[in-house]
This record gives sequence, structure tokens and C-alpha cells, in this order.
Amino acid sequence: MRRTDLESSIHDCIILDTLNLRENVRLVGFYRPFKIPENISKQAYLDGLLDCIGKAHKPTRFIAGGDINIDYNPQKSSQELDTLTEWLIEVGLMQLVEKNTRHRLVFTDGNMRLETSLLDHVYSNDKPKITCLETGYSDHEVIILEINRGLYFGKKVKHMVRDWRKYCRDSLEDMFEKATETDNNVMDALTSILQHLAPYRVVRTRENSGQVVDTRIEKLKKRRDRLYKKYKSENYSTKKKMEYLFESKELSKRIKKEVKISIKKAIHHRILKPSGLWLTNY
Repeated sequence: MRRTDLESSIHDCIILDTLNLRENVRLVGFYRPFKIPENISKQAYLDGLLDCIGKAHKPTRFIAGGDINIDYNPQKSSQELDTLTEWLIEVGLMQLVEKNTRHRLVFTDGNMRLETSLLDHVYSNDKPKITCLETGYSDHEVIILEINRGLYFGKKVKHMVRDWRKYCRDSLEDMFEKATETDNNVMDALTSILQHLAPYRVVRTRENSGQVVDTRIEKLKKRRDRLYKKYKSENYSTKKKMEYLFESKELSKRIKKEVKISIKKAIHHRILKPSGLWLTNY
């Protein structure tokens, strides 16, 4: 989810909050151009950009990355590097990229040399896996971050629903006829019939999941539950009960796979292309 309320209208900075992770992560992408607008000094622009990133910083998982056009190599000392280093200490972040990410050929006095610098940074209070890749069409390497936090589907919530599996029209007619013969109160009779044919059942769903019930998965769950009940029953031999238990466990594995497939399909339909992740209304 994009956080435009935290972004700056002056600086190139995009702020996102991840969704559906066990622990939400705030991501910040920034760019500090080499040529700063004439109406502001380089130092003032840097201070403003760092202030924007700092306001987005939160004590839980936080990752900010981009090209800030400051060489982070210690031998390349500068006022801007000192400002950046002090800011990192102040907000409690680490610069995680350790190798040079920009490579270019420079011609001086008829000689050609390779100049390297560490201009692309990642600031974080976490330690994501970082991989730098050469693209072949840019003098900057691509930085890939891997965050393994696991999907979060929300807490389980209990709902009371009517279970209509026992219902049939013949039973309804017979029970209604008998009830009206013995009970003058029609409402009490109807309540009693409803409770018998469609008793309340506890169903557990994920909080704020927004998922539509998949009838195919529900059928698998019912089949699994029936097998487990047979395993618990005393009416079957030990061998038969173990068969029911094994079949129930196999169905549980299948249900987990089907649920993951269902969630992936939902995500695919919601985000048809990667750029959809950057939309404000996501």
C-alpha cells in the first residue's frame, strides 16, 4: 500500500507498506539526482531527503534503498558522506551494500581507466539478503533484496452458521405435521424444526481475509473431518481406524495446497502486472 501521506512533493521518494506478511515491512525507494534544482543547495536537498526517509522510519522492519549519489567508500570522505553517516547513527539504521555498484570508463589525458563507486545504498534495521547484478545496459548494478517473512492471512475468527446438510423436504413436512399436532405455538414449532434440520455450526475463517468460500475446498474439509471422526470412533477395528487417520492426514495436506493455489489465483487477479503494486489504491 502506497503511503503518499508520508511522501515529499520536492524529493523523489516512494513509500510503501507491505500487506499480507506476518510482520509488515515499510519500504522506501529514493533517488537524489546529481544535478540539484538551482533554487536549493545540495546540502539542503540532502537534508530534506534524509528528513523524508527519517519520518517514514519505524522501529519495526524498515528498508530504504536507492541511488543517493554519495560514494559510501570510506576513502572518499566528503561533507555529504559525513552528514549521511551521522544521520544513520541518529535514526538507528545500517547501510548494507558493501560492494561498488557503479562502474564507468573515464578518459583523462588520452588514457582510459575504470572508475567505481558505491552510490546505490540500502538502509535498514533488518538484514535482508542482498544480491547485486550487472545489467549490461547501465553503469549501475541492480540491487535485489529478499525478505522472508512468510504470508500472514489474519487471525482465525469463529462464526455461527446454520448447517443445512441434514435438511430434506420430506423430513420437514413430517416434522411440521407432528409439531403442529402437539404444539399450538407455530413459532416454537418452526424454531424446533429448524434447530433439528439445520443446527448451528461453528465455522472458523480468517479475519479480514476477504476470500470467497471455495466449495471444492469445503467439501474436502468435510470429507477429512468425517474420516477423522471415524478414526476416533470405537465402532471400527484398529487397522480400519489407522486407514481413516492416514487418509485424513493426506486430505489435510491436499487442502493446504489447494488453499495456497486459491490465494495465489486471488492475488493474480488482483495484481495483473508488477506495476499494480505501486498503485495508490492497492
